[in-house]
Amino acid sequence: MDPSMSRYMMRRQAAALTVVMVSFVATRLKRKMSEPETQPDPLAPIIREQNEQHTQRTLSLRPFH
Repeated sequence: MDPSMSRYMMRRQAAALTVVMVSFVATRLKRKMSEPETQPDPLAPIIREQNEQHTQRTLSLRPFH
């Protein structure tokens, strides 16, 4: 590959990488800005425990193959 073609390919790769990095950072910033500062749900541990109990009951009813 001649040097001019090599420089052309490197410029294309650098431009593509820059576009990807900028869009990644912009997306992360948008998500961070839109997240409200909230307290954790006080019912979350109770719901999690109920889900776990349901999962265990469902697994115990499952027939073995």
